[in-house]
Amino acid sequence: MVYYRNMSEFRTVARVSDFESGSMQLFEVEGGSVIIARADDNFYAFDARCPHSYQPLMDGKLKGHTITCAYHSINFSMATGKVNFGSSAPLMLYDVRVEGDEVQLGAKRPWTPAAFVSRWT
Repeated sequence: MVYYRNMSEFRTVARVSDFESGSMQLFEVEGGSVIIARADDNFYAFDARCPHSYQPLMDGKLKGHTITCAYHSINFSMATGKVNFGSSAPLMLYDVRVEGDEVQLGAKRPWTPAAFVSRWT
């Protein structure tokens, strides 16, 4: 677990070699906890708590580019935050990038209610 206070810029938090495809790690940052997950050669960063009931997503299951909460089976796209299955607000995402072998975490992505797409529409 790594703690960073200033999230206004990207910070190196891990190495690409620290992650196998289909794995995730927890990081402490200003304002809460963030999970970084690797799916194939893509990295995703998102809040560590499910937006539905605030249960820990570290207990969830990664499959492809989605994560499913272990407690209520809500499934989220790690790329967009969109709910694929279940009823919840979208997953809050963070910027993440890879520079060489460094996995770098950036700021929380802005979210507005207009960005929310109901699964019923």
